[in-house]
Amino acid sequence: MRKAFDSVGHGALWTACKRLGIPDHLVKYYSKFYLMSGTRLVRGNTLSETITSKRGIKQGDPMSVHLFNAVIDLCVQKLNRNIGYTIGDERITYMAFADDIVLFVKSKEGLSVNVELLNDVLRKAGFEANPGKCATISIGPRKGKWFSDGKPFLAVDGVEVPAVSITETYRYLGAQVGVKLEGSNPRKEITTGEHFLPKFYHQLVLLEPTSKTLCALDYQIRSAAKRWLKVKQQCPSAFLYADIKDGGLGVPSLKYKNPTLKHQRMCSHRRQRLQDKFVVRSKRLGRARNWRKNCLNH
Repeated sequence: MRKAFDSVGHGALWTACKRLGIPDHLVKYYSKFYLMSGTRLVRGNTLSETITSKRGIKQGDPMSVHLFNAVIDLCVQKLNRNIGYTIGDERITYMAFADDIVLFVKSKEGLSVNVELLNDVLRKAGFEANPGKCATISIGPRKGKWFSDGKPFLAVDGVEVPAVSITETYRYLGAQVGVKLEGSNPRKEITTGEHFLPKFYHQLVLLEPTSKTLCALDYQIRSAAKRWLKVKQQCPSAFLYADIKDGGLGVPSLKYKNPTLKHQRMCSHRRQRLQDKFVVRSKRLGRARNWRKNCLNH
């Protein structure tokens, strides 16, 4: 959106406040506060008349961020929740941080529908779309691989929205997001789970590391993996530990992996001891049969 904080309509502010259940006397107080506010310009020795504004929120006012978020929340409620993207049991339609909004849908047609709904309500609230600063990312499976064609397919107010290709990224909240090369798997770029960590499993199983030690090792592994993948350290770590079939990288957590390995080792040793006892008993019985057979022959 173009100059979102400067263009939001005052009417939308009070409508959003009432929707959230803010008391009427507080809404009236703030509406009068904005209505009675003005600016006067000095040119030479001449003082201009009071200039009032019917749009924008006050910069630096602690209440401004809450008023703005209330308007954005009012706008995104108009989205069609039935065409969001489902992850597990949760259906995600959007993410919003101030005026940075991300829409999730299953299809390109669904995105066009929700963009049109959102653009219409934003326009009524006084905002103006800025398609040039937006971008679309299309990712889907094709022959068992992740695929993105990178072709623009969306237009806002007659202006084509750029599409992020498989080699490009888009900056969102300070982080670069995008699609890897066609058919690539990020897990191939981080071999921690397949090569690096297994070298330490044997030592960790034989030793008695505390839970605090295992958590510290997990923290170092997470930090290193995020550096290798070039993502922010503040990025949630769920994608590291999630299973590969669920879209994660399958990196094991030592805090939970080590006790499991210890249990498997103890079970393996127990089976081995039982097997050894059976072998010894079988050998003894074999020798006894041979001795008896020799005695009967003589």
